[in-house]
Amino acid sequence: MKILLILFFSLLLNTSLASADEKPGRFFEDQPDVTDEHQIHFIYLLPSDGEDRELDINGSMERYFRKSKQYNV
Repeated sequence: MKILLILFFSLLLNTSLASADEKPGRFFEDQPDVTDEHQIHFIYLLPSDGEDRELDINGSMERYFRKSKQYNV
């Protein structure tokens, strides 16, 4: 019974944290590919006490990648 309660509260906590972070353009599941070409998928991680500067949805990560001399995109 104790294990079931721990599992239930863990799922409840994870669900509420994910729904609290819903923003347009941010996804928590893999999205269908829109092309057969090579693609890059950024993973944006934050510490639990970190500030969300929305680098994943405001274009900053893409601009940084495109400035890189190593990649010709």
